[in-house]
This record gives sequence, structure tokens and C-alpha cells, in this order.
Amino acid sequence: MLEMLSPRHDEFNLDLLEFRDAMEGISAYYAALRSTPADKAILIQRFEELDGGFAGADPIQEAKLDAAFHLAIAEAAHNVLLLHTIRGIFHLLEKVLSITWPICLPRKARAAS
Repeated sequence: MLEMLSPRHDEFNLDLLEFRDAMEGISAYYAALRSTPADKAILIQRFEELDGGFAGADPIQEAKLDAAFHLAIAEAAHNVLLLHTIRGIFHLLEKVLSITWPICLPRKARAAS
């Protein structure tokens, strides 16, 4: 259903990013309360992968790493509905980020890529 909306509605990408913004805050809150030591280890690993991915100047890879990091946060929140919702938009989030990140990068970073 969401996949069908994306090409038809000009505001879909912005709506998805706004939804992501809303979900990240609540996910982080519950992850902070409920994460296990194993969850924390995965979060550290995903963050390090994300941080290292910026050196490559590959927006598609950066988008995948960013989405994986935020999915790990949702998993650490231990809320089935929240996790299911975020997983449901995971591939759309990767798609939107791969399109928008090159636009958002500072001019110097775009010139280097």
C-alpha cells in the first residue's frame, strides 16, 4: 500500500521523513528503558558501521546503514507494534534517504563524491 503511494504523491517522501522523526524519538526512549546488554552491543556496532560509512561518500550505502541503525533502536525498544511499523517502512526509508541525502550533504562533500 505505501509502495503504491510513493510515486503518486509529491509529499510522500516528506511525510515519510516526518513519520520517521516521530518514531525515532519514541523508539529511543523505550530503547533507553528496555535495552539489554546484547541490544546495546548491537547498537554500538550499528552506530560504528554508520559512522564508518560516511567516509565512503556513497549515499545509498549511507542510507542502508542509517536505516539499519534506526531499526536496531526500534528492536531494542522491545515494542512489537513499534518494531512492526518501522520494519514495514524500512525499504521505503532506505529509498527516501538514498535520494535525499545527496541533496542534504554540504556542497564540499558533494563535490568530493
